Amino acid sequence: MNVANSNNNGVVSPGTFIMNGGAIAGNTARGESGGGVCVKGGAFRMEGDSISGNTAGNGGGVYVTGETGTFEMKGGAISGGTVRYYGGGVYVSSGTFKVSGGAVITGNVKGGAIEDGVLSGGTANNVYLRENRKITVAGALTGSIGVMMQKPGFAPLCAPWVIGK
Repeated sequence: MNVANSNNNGVVSPGTFIMNGGAIAGNTARGESGGGVCVKGGAFRMEGDSISGNTAGNGGGVYVTGETGTFEMKGGAISGGTVRYYGGGVYVSSGTFKVSGGAVITGNVKGGAIEDGVLSGGTANNVYLRENRKITVAGALTGSIGVMMQKPGFAPLCAPWVIGK
């Protein structure tokens, strides 16, 4: 378990990061973003692994920022993330998010708390897209992802959607 007083913790990717086997778990970013992975204009590809139990202000599991920032999720799971604001699993501030295969993003919340590894309270908030951001589904999606989007011209008031199963 890692705790950072800055905006991110776990892994920071200003370049290219390919996660193929393993887990990123139990990290806390006391700043605003990226408890597990913070993609800062770089590229992050997740291939069938897990990101779980991470905490941040926004983007408990993964935070994507920078117009060239990309997160490609080809299977795997993001779960148990908790945030103060939005994107318990994934927060896309800018850049792109592409999913395919058995990608699953569930069990993430905003306003909840993790104590002794148990998540309690909060409101479901798996993926959050800022205004004008999108998710690209590349090929068959056999997993499940809950998505909320910022409504144009408004503060982050959201309409939930579920993509996949």
